[in-house]
Amino acid sequence: MERLDVAVPPARASMEAAIHFARYAIAKRWVQGKRVLDIACGEGYGSYLLKQAGAGEVVGVDISTDSVERATRSFGTPGLNYIAADVADIDGIFEENSFDLVISVETIEHLKDPVAFLKSLRRLAKPDAVIIISCPNDHWYYPEAEKSNPYHLRKYWLKEFQSLSTSVLGSRVNWSMGTCVFGFGTAPLSPENYAAVPSTWMSYRDVSSAYLAVGASEVDFDASRSSYFVGVWNAPDESLGIAVFPLPMDAYEAMAEAQYGYRPFEAIKTQLEIASASATKRVQELEDYTQALQKRCVELEQHAQSLEESAALVRDRAASLEESLKSRDVESRRNGLLLAAARAEGHTVQYALHRRNEMVSALRESMSAMERDLHLARVGYERYIRLRRVIPLPLRTWIVKTVKAMRHRGA
Repeated sequence: MERLDVAVPPARASMEAAIHFARYAIAKRWVQGKRVLDIACGEGYGSYLLKQAGAGEVVGVDISTDSVERATRSFGTPGLNYIAADVADIDGIFEENSFDLVISVETIEHLKDPVAFLKSLRRLAKPDAVIIISCPNDHWYYPEAEKSNPYHLRKYWLKEFQSLSTSVLGSRVNWSMGTCVFGFGTAPLSPENYAAVPSTWMSYRDVSSAYLAVGASEVDFDASRSSYFVGVWNAPDESLGIAVFPLPMDAYEAMAEAQYGYRPFEAIKTQLEIASASATKRVQELEDYTQALQKRCVELEQHAQSLEESAALVRDRAASLEESLKSRDVESRRNGLLLAAARAEGHTVQYALHRRNEMVSALRESMSAMERDLHLARVGYERYIRLRRVIPLPLRTWIVKTVKAMRHRGA
């Protein structure tokens, strides 16, 4: 669908809304408080979504006067304005470096001079502004060389779009592709929980909590089979945009059968039957195991009782040994006192023996002195006997008197 008519819902309305919303979702994370330029804004709902996402000011530009008038009636508010102009003339409308973010959703394929258009975007954007440009993959929609979208002037391959855009905007760019996403999510129970886009048949919910998941064995998509290409310049990291819509599970089953060739709920039922049989078998195994555990518990309780009895005997033996040790300790202390007394008595006996030895030595010295004196006395006596025999008695008498007299004088 080239231009989404917001007044009349199309066939597959949710799908059409999602494919258009997804392109603008790329810009959500960069618009907070920013001044945004939405080139070829169409019916204006995308500019409205960016303002609702927190942009400080959004300016939508489109060549269709009717579209701009409808957008102004439906969405025009302070901070959200629409201007009717050809994108080739936007250089004369805005001053240089006017916008923090510029978004152009599938415009470049309509232009005779895409290089001039890209240069205009670069001039209007601030030096560090985020620039988002999407380009349809018309080679998928119109694979025959002679066929093309009647509203488009050119069909771009991805490499052609990349080469053209980077030649003007530079190589600081993250690339992504627009394609169908298929999966699961939570959705409000009531339509009343969706926010209505004014004057349109569209409603939406802003969902920030999501994952884009793939299975490693099922990554079978590529850019050649995508719906459109997207380049995001000057963003610090990759930015992806996704818009999904809820479906009943029977529709999901029909799509799964078409995509994978099987009915998932029948497969789930078979899996559940297999799981039930496996669970029954497992329950029986658990019951048998429980009985074995109960038997083992009884054996362990008996063993524990036996161990408790053994422990009681050990405690009694320990008490007996403790008493024996106490008795031995008393006896040991008594023996220690006796040993100390014996040692003291030994010291006393040794001292007495030492004194006896000293007295014996002294007696021996006295006896030696007495023996010497006795010897001298004997020598003198023998001399006296010999002299007595030789010297007459009168002479001996005179000598004795003389000696006594001399001693008396000396005294």
